[in-house]
Amino acid sequence: MKKYLLILGCLLVVALNVVADRPFRISPTGQPGNWITNQHWNTDYLTEPSVVFTNYISGQIYTNSTGRMICIRQTWSLTTSPVNGQAQVDLLVDNTQSGTWNTNDSAQITTTVAVSLALTDRRSLNTCVPNGGIYIFTNLTSGAGNIAVPIGQTGQIKQEQ
Repeated sequence: MKKYLLILGCLLVVALNVVADRPFRISPTGQPGNWITNQHWNTDYLTEPSVVFTNYISGQIYTNSTGRMICIRQTWSLTTSPVNGQAQVDLLVDNTQSGTWNTNDSAQITTTVAVSLALTDRRSLNTCVPNGGIYIFTNLTSGAGNIAVPIGQTGQIKQEQ
């Protein structure tokens, strides 16, 4: 019995190390988007009129045509299963619409059959996009049972002053 508990404990440590590569960004009040650690999000959305909530769609290209730089944020749910693959989403930005995409933020959990557990984790992707720039959330998930989906009502757009 002790041997099985030791093995289970080792698997849990491995699993926690996989999901701990990036800090959780959960609101102290439980409200999504109420508390954000990124320097561009150092405000409470209840008192900030320039924050707009949205539901981003994976694979959709968005254009910043506001006349100002915007900062964007979306929280994703990454769910894994004990298979070879990954749950991954990237946030790509093309600042000048030149066809050159840069990965500005990424969330990923890599899984293998031998050492992975079924897990669910929340990750927030953030970046700023200049006026005229375009951006897209891309889902690069692979492996049966691994998924990455945007969490509803956690997408945010904030115009910089």
